[in-house]
Amino acid sequence: MKEAFKAIRLWIKNNPYVVMSMVAIGILATAEQRFFYDVHPHWQIFLKEIAFAGLIASVFGLTIERYQREEFVKLVNKEREDLKRDIFLYAYGHTVPEQIREEIKERILKTPFHREDLRIEWEFDAVTDKPGYVKLQKRISYVQKNNTPQVQEVPFKFTQITASEKDAMVSTVFDVLKMQDKDGLKTVKASDMKNEPTGEPLVRTLVHAYKIGPFDSAEVFYALTEQRRLHADDMYSPSLPVVGTTTVTVRVNEPLDLELSAACKGRVLATRPEHNPPRRYCWELREGLLPFQGIALSWAPSSKSVPERNEHLA
Repeated sequence: MKEAFKAIRLWIKNNPYVVMSMVAIGILATAEQRFFYDVHPHWQIFLKEIAFAGLIASVFGLTIERYQREEFVKLVNKEREDLKRDIFLYAYGHTVPEQIREEIKERILKTPFHREDLRIEWEFDAVTDKPGYVKLQKRISYVQKNNTPQVQEVPFKFTQITASEKDAMVSTVFDVLKMQDKDGLKTVKASDMKNEPTGEPLVRTLVHAYKIGPFDSAEVFYALTEQRRLHADDMYSPSLPVVGTTTVTVRVNEPLDLELSAACKGRVLATRPEHNPPRRYCWELREGLLPFQGIALSWAPSSKSVPERNEHLA
């Protein structure tokens, strides 16, 4: 008996318009009784109106609405198939070349990380025994975010030039790697990092891996020192997407007098209020960066001396 009632309830739930039409016919048959003709003619009219309204609603539900529901289900299924076939065609109305799709998928959609609030500092000093070269110190910091509900291992990789150019030993010295998360500050020196073979005698790659918890983050800082030519350029291009405000600060220490420019995405960077050449350059970028979209910095000796520039600026 219990199973029978359950089956009846299920049938009523699946066939509401049939039930409505049956109830409407029952009300219409009841209203035709002589009792309503003789005693309550107004109630007879009211019940008939309800019955006819129920019959019309039942016919509408069994025909037009069912057809609309079937068409809606077909449309949803078609959109799902379009989405499976090409998310870009579905979302933007036009296709994207396969190589671009693969690049977006591998570099952005599949990566579990992004970086926030990137800060880059370049500092220039003169090299007394090499007039054509400058000493360049770089300090880079950012917040590394884990976007997944799992613990993720972050691969840190830095390529170090041990010597280059035939006429000078232009070296890159990796100073330190620091990471701070909820467990505290960790410091890793270059001597503690693994060497990854590069196949180049003058180049080596330092590798270190650390872990970040689910939806957690770590503040990362590292520094390095280089010798570079007096006319040169440099670039920082992160391998992960970057969001937030990216700030670039450059210091030129005496007696150097350099002219610098910085750009990203083919555009000159906006300056910050503390921008004060020729000793301090301050830029910022309030846009996201895709992987390997970087900050390009170029420098060259100034055509004017420092006093002349200061007098001119005053």
